[in-house]
Amino acid sequence: MPFEVVVQYDKAATLCSLHEQIKQMEAAVEEAALCSSKRTKWQFMGARDAGSRDELRLVYGVSERTESDGAANLIQKLRAINYALGELGQWCAYKVAQSFLTVLQNDERANYQVDVKFQESHLKKVVDLLHCQLTEGAAVKSETNDVEMHNTENHNPSELEDGELPDSHAVSVGEHVDEVIGAAVADGKVTPRVQALIKILLKYQHTDDFRAIIFVERVVTALVLPKVLAELPSLSFIRCASLIGHNNNQEMRTSQMQDTIAKFRDGRVTLLVATSVAEEGLDIRQCNVVIRFDLAKTVLAYVQSRGRARKPGSDYILMVERGNLAHETFLRNARNSEETLRKEAIERTDLSHLDGTLLNSIDTSPDSMYQVESTGAVVSLNSAVGLVHFYCSQLPSDRYSILRPEFIMQKHEKPGDSMEYSCKLQLPCNAPFEKLEGPICGSIRLAQQ
Repeated sequence: MPFEVVVQYDKAATLCSLHEQIKQMEAAVEEAALCSSKRTKWQFMGARDAGSRDELRLVYGVSERTESDGAANLIQKLRAINYALGELGQWCAYKVAQSFLTVLQNDERANYQVDVKFQESHLKKVVDLLHCQLTEGAAVKSETNDVEMHNTENHNPSELEDGELPDSHAVSVGEHVDEVIGAAVADGKVTPRVQALIKILLKYQHTDDFRAIIFVERVVTALVLPKVLAELPSLSFIRCASLIGHNNNQEMRTSQMQDTIAKFRDGRVTLLVATSVAEEGLDIRQCNVVIRFDLAKTVLAYVQSRGRARKPGSDYILMVERGNLAHETFLRNARNSEETLRKEAIERTDLSHLDGTLLNSIDTSPDSMYQVESTGAVVSLNSAVGLVHFYCSQLPSDRYSILRPEFIMQKHEKPGDSMEYSCKLQLPCNAPFEKLEGPICGSIRLAQQ
């Protein structure tokens, strides 16, 4: 179990003027798209006769597209920028808009397709609107330097303030970094949550073999945070990458995901900013820090993301907005529910599918389980199959091999046209034994278990 730490941050100030201007741009995009849907691309290019249209199609590969074809995509981008503005700050939103614009400008279609040029023209306006530098503006010292310091005896040691970690993690940080980030927070260029994240990461600058995963809710956050962190000289010890899933417009191919995970495993990447795609199944034993930038939505996600911190002595850091009752309630419920889930997973043996069938060959009573007395480890019918799969995944292998068990089912006919089943388990060749045959049971599931 990693050591769980709660880091609190202040609620971000709302940049009303910028939010409103981006929302007005959304409305303008919808109106322009509605008007353009009645006109064809060719009228904009002056190609009104059939011959010109055919020539453009053959020579330039131009399709008959209008502003309305790019409107939905552009509105989605504007909303992502507005989200980043509210949750991450103006500087981060500027980086998001700049990234979207760069992708469009590198698209060859921008030279001849109206829908792409339409998006590009509006994104240029957003980039100009949000343009800022982190070190510009108020040169005031970070207010967090003046935060009251309470004796650890006076409050819960697992709940710390503004990016502070336990003394065992304390590393001196240059005042200049705090001053710049503090000024940026005062100007709204970054939110207190981003400030808290930066201060958390700074505590690990002298940690040997630092390997961390930051879990976020939105794809746009996963894409922009690595760009933001890469521009901070104080975080030069970090090599950062994004890890996102397939079900979005900014999807990663499976090969890209595997390559990113391989780099994280061998240390070429030391920090992953990931969506929920990494909550389950990512087994990196070197990972020693997991940070929930956005709180999990379910108890299962809370438990699974914590399980990514595999190295002994790891930290599991939960970032919580100060005074946010929803955050506090979720944490309290998650901790209570986890203990219930743990007991249920160990003790429950679901035999409802047997329909009263009596099996003499094995013990199927609700309390049946195997326990190692020296450690207390247990295996029940419900956990047996998963345990075998996990065991095979831990056997030595190379990157080209996928080791998994094979369950071979056999049918056994009984008088009266009823059927029973037995299962042969085939393990990989480097297991201590390769084959095991189970008893005859009343169902396929039970035979496998």
